[in-house]
Amino acid sequence: MKILFQKKNTKLDPLRGLVLAAVMGASSVSVSQGAIIAGVNADAGTLGTFPTYSLPNLTNGAGLSSFDFSATHSSTFSDMWLSTTGAAAVLPTAALPNHLTFDLGTTYSVEDIYIWQYLYIDGLDRQVTNFSVSTSLDNLDYTTQISNQALALNLNTGQSFDLGGTVTQYVRLTINAANGSNAWVGLSEVQFDGVAAAPPSSIPEPSSTVVTGLIAALGMTLRRRK
Repeated sequence: MKILFQKKNTKLDPLRGLVLAAVMGASSVSVSQGAIIAGVNADAGTLGTFPTYSLPNLTNGAGLSSFDFSATHSSTFSDMWLSTTGAAAVLPTAALPNHLTFDLGTTYSVEDIYIWQYLYIDGLDRQVTNFSVSTSLDNLDYTTQISNQALALNLNTGQSFDLGGTVTQYVRLTINAANGSNAWVGLSEVQFDGVAAAPPSSIPEPSSTVVTGLIAALGMTLRRRK
């Protein structure tokens, strides 16, 4: 990040720069191009996972044509995730809204969430039609980032939704509605675009002693020039 100063008084510019650097430097964030966050773990909670499906397939790239955001997803059911709230012989209704929780492993600045729709040809009524996204640093207190967002049907490409660089470790995807199914709801893949970032609470504040000293030095300089 470059800090530009107007050169109205070039002799004061360096000292002013030191003061501003001390105040701003600790909170400056370098911007890097994001990438798929690897190693994300999903928790289906009370939605559960249907016995012939695998929850890790929701985040491990199974069924993707390539491990990137432009990939298409297969229509093979075993490459996807499908909920169930009980034994296969019972199949009680999956109560919605209900949520999946994704643990990124550590804190990231997350730009986007990418969601691949459920594509099994004999189960299109299980597709997600509406969802919300919230984030948390501790998996306890969540902040809503996306509310009541529609998800397009029948697409085999990832649909991206902006999270604006939110710094988080946990992402909760709340499924609000499905495409008619009263027993199951499914998705093919969920991925996140982001870069590793320190949690906000760990960013050190500039030393008060340094800032006070620099301000005092600036004041002395100004008095000498009167």
